[in-house]
Amino acid sequence: MSTPTPSQNLRAKKVKAYADAFVKIIRASDRFDETAVAFEELSEMLTKTPTLKNLLVSKHRDTALKAKVMQEIGTRAQLGAGVEGLVDALAGNNDLSLLPDVVKAVLQTTREEIVIAHVTTARALDDTQAKNLKERLQDKFNKRVQLKVTEDPELLGGLTVQVGDTVIDSSLRGRLDRLRDQLLKPPGK
Repeated sequence: MSTPTPSQNLRAKKVKAYADAFVKIIRASDRFDETAVAFEELSEMLTKTPTLKNLLVSKHRDTALKAKVMQEIGTRAQLGAGVEGLVDALAGNNDLSLLPDVVKAVLQTTREEIVIAHVTTARALDDTQAKNLKERLQDKFNKRVQLKVTEDPELLGGLTVQVGDTVIDSSLRGRLDRLRDQLLKPPGK
């Protein structure tokens, strides 16, 4: 592994300073969990949209344009005031190119405290069901859990839950698929 250049060291220090300050601010607010979810969504956007990431790290693009693009994305994706505040701070210091790395650093900290459970249900969960599911997942993962629920009628019934690499499939569609696989499996296998 090569030794980091002074420029890389400075960049790493700036990323850490922004991430630490931002985590401190969101911890002091009552929106830590909500902001952690927004950062997961922003991270996903940056990963799935290389053009966006390239725009942010480009030295040939105007900071005002980058900030405007990020503000528009934040508004449309409803990422919240926390993400907007970070974008404003980075843009104001001409450091918007650091955003992908700052997001990654913030997520390293927030993932120690909270996990996002991507829940897919056949029908909408009522408040009691959502509360019970959240409590069970918090017990299982030993962390605070934020639910991100979507509906998919093709599940027929039940739900699936994904937290990181862990997938729990208690859907009727999943059970039927497993039953079909067992019935179609050649004897003796």
